[in-house]
Amino acid sequence: MSQKDSPAKLETSTPGDSRAKLWIWRVFTLLSVLIFSLVAYFGWRFFVSAFEKVPDGFSLSAVIDNHRPENSTPEKNVRRLVDGVYSPAEPGTVLAVVIDNHPDARPARGLSRAGLVWEAPAEGGLTRYLAVYNPAADFAEVGPVRSARPYFLDWAAEFGACFAHCGGSPEALARIAAEQVCDINEFYQGDFFWREKGLSAPHNVMTSAANLRAWLDRNGASETEFFPWLFKDDSPGNATSADLSIPAFEVRWQYEASDNSYLRYLAGTKQSDEDETAIKAKNIAVLFTGQEILDELLRLRIKTVGEGKAIVCQDGQCAQGQWRKPSRTARTRFYNEAGNEFAFNAGQTWIEVLNLKSEVKIE
Repeated sequence: MSQKDSPAKLETSTPGDSRAKLWIWRVFTLLSVLIFSLVAYFGWRFFVSAFEKVPDGFSLSAVIDNHRPENSTPEKNVRRLVDGVYSPAEPGTVLAVVIDNHPDARPARGLSRAGLVWEAPAEGGLTRYLAVYNPAADFAEVGPVRSARPYFLDWAAEFGACFAHCGGSPEALARIAAEQVCDINEFYQGDFFWREKGLSAPHNVMTSAANLRAWLDRNGASETEFFPWLFKDDSPGNATSADLSIPAFEVRWQYEASDNSYLRYLAGTKQSDEDETAIKAKNIAVLFTGQEILDELLRLRIKTVGEGKAIVCQDGQCAQGQWRKPSRTARTRFYNEAGNEFAFNAGQTWIEVLNLKSEVKIE
């Protein structure tokens, strides 16, 4: 047989090779057991030492109970996202309604039921409200409902709210369509509104919680999701700056120590809803921002995104600070002079939107 045709040599292992592999495997196994034992031992020591530092009598359930509201259980009561009041969980959609403040529209309806109210200038020196309602808020009437403005859209967007109004400026209507806003416009959804007898147009358009939720049910509105403010329980102290006046709006907020709230006066008279429910707030935030006239009808452009000077009044005291809103859909948040976010008392909050030169009196 030639060298070319000779069979190939087979490689075989020797007894020495097998013993070496067995030795390596045993060492590897021993080291693994040793490492596991050390990790388990030091983990156990850390666990024991941590519990040795717990004070005598410590009870996790007691800590939980201490932070639980009176007569409530965690399963049934949580802070509502809009106003921080403890209540049963309220899945659903936040509603935002534009409300008239023309003298012929007073008294308004449903303001006292809102979790949050924005007041901002409209045309001709008058203001309008954007009332924001918790998903389960109950109000038999709300209005008079007025037309949309772009800045109201930016504030409603903070909650992913369904936006109820009666018409709007050209810019606002264009944005509603472009941004696919959850929109309830009386012009096209008249079945969910009515015209109140005895009131003159355009100050007579009304709706209700039942009507607006019927619209939500028919149109399959999605559940609202957003990041809430920080909330706290009342902490009244010595009232050092109790009352707040805004001459441009003819508004005065008078501190009431009896229930740690602010009573609202409009044009020199205590303001109430049409059903005589007084307008009271737990927190007042004043937001100073840039404003400019857009057209011959004196419509305004109001800066809503960015940051600026603010004043926050609660617990009988007012503090200087700053507002910040980084994007159209982000929450407007308020920070003290140290840069920490204000925690608001649970209950209704009003945000007064003023131009940069507006006067505010604190007494």
